[in-house]
Amino acid sequence: MSLAATDEVDSESRGGTTRDVWFPWTFRRILALPGSPFAIGIGAGLLSLVVTAAWFNASGMWHGYRREGIPIWLHPSASYELAWPVFLGYAAVALIYLVRGAHRDLSQLGPALGLAPGPLAEVRREVLSVPARSLRVGTALGLAIAAFDLRVIFAYANLEGFSSMTQLWVLTREILYNVLVFRVLTWAIVVAIRLSRLARERVHVNLVDLEPLRPFSQNGNRLALFWLLLWAIWAPTLFLIPAERNVLLASAILMGVGIALSAAAIAIPTLGVHRRLSETKAAELAEVRGTIESDRAAALDPNHPDRTAAATRLPGLLAYEARVAAVPEWLLDSHSLRRVGLYLLIPVASWVGGAMIERLVDSALD
Repeated sequence: MSLAATDEVDSESRGGTTRDVWFPWTFRRILALPGSPFAIGIGAGLLSLVVTAAWFNASGMWHGYRREGIPIWLHPSASYELAWPVFLGYAAVALIYLVRGAHRDLSQLGPALGLAPGPLAEVRREVLSVPARSLRVGTALGLAIAAFDLRVIFAYANLEGFSSMTQLWVLTREILYNVLVFRVLTWAIVVAIRLSRLARERVHVNLVDLEPLRPFSQNGNRLALFWLLLWAIWAPTLFLIPAERNVLLASAILMGVGIALSAAAIAIPTLGVHRRLSETKAAELAEVRGTIESDRAAALDPNHPDRTAAATRLPGLLAYEARVAAVPEWLLDSHSLRRVGLYLLIPVASWVGGAMIERLVDSALD
C-alpha cells in the first residue's frame, strides 16, 4: 500500500484508533495532532531545528564554529545537526502512517477472517494494543543506539570542549529522539508479529483468490520502507566521520544490521499466512491428486461402470491441479518485488548523495 493510500482512511480510523486502542501517552499526542502526516513531520522537524539553533547560539557553539574560519552551513558538525530535525519529523510521520496503515490492513482483512465489522473491531484492539512491557524493548534499543551515537560524537567532535549547555542538549536529544523512534518501530514489529499469528490461527485461505490476503504483504512492505528510510537519514552522516577504521567499521555494521532488519520486516507479517497457504495448498493437492488417481484408474478399467465420466473429468482435474500447484506460498508477486527493490535503493541513494555532498563541501573549503 502506498503512503498516499493511507490518507484515504475514513474518519473512524483517524480518530478511532486513539480511542478504542491503547497507545502510550506520546503516541496519543502525536496521533491527535491536526493536519496531514507530512505537515506534522515538517512542523516537528522545524521545531527541532529552531530549538537546536537557539540552544547552540545561547551556549556559544555557533561562535566556536565561526572562530574556526568555516561557514556554519559548511561545517561538518553543523551539517550533522540537520539530520536530527529530519529524524524527529520521520518519527512523527512513521508513527501516523504505521498506525493508520495497520488499521487499514485489519479493515481489509474482514473477508479473509470471515468477520463482520463488530468482531473485527475486537481483533483490531487485540492486534494494535501493544502492551507497555513490549515497548520497553524499544526503549532499551533506543538507549543503546543513543549510547553508540554519543560515543561516536564524543570521539569525533571533542564535545568535552563545548559548554555544559551544549552537552546537555546533545545528550537529551539523543535519548529522547532515539527512544521515540525505536518505540514506534517496536510497536510496528509487534503488530506485524500479531498479524502473522492472526493469519496462522484464523485466516481462511481461498487458493483461487489470494487478493484478500494482500494486507499481510502490504504491512511488511510498509514496515520495510520505514526501516530503510531510517538508515537513509543517517547514511550521509558517515561521511562526516574521520576515516578512523574503528568508527567507520562500527557504523557500517550498524547500517548492515538496519538493512537486514528491513529485509526481515518484509517477512514477519507474512510468516503466518505463508504457513496457512502451504498447509492449505498441500491438503488441496493431496485431495485432487487422490481424485485424479481414482479417476485415472477408472478410465483405464474397461469394466468400470463410471469409466466415461471419469475420463471426462480428468482434463479438468489436471488443469485444477496445475493451477493449485502454481499458487505462490509467499505473498510476493512481481509488483511487490519491484517495490521492495525500489525501497532498497533508498539508503544506497542516500549514501551516494552523502559522498557527493562531502566532495562539494571539501571543494568549497579548499
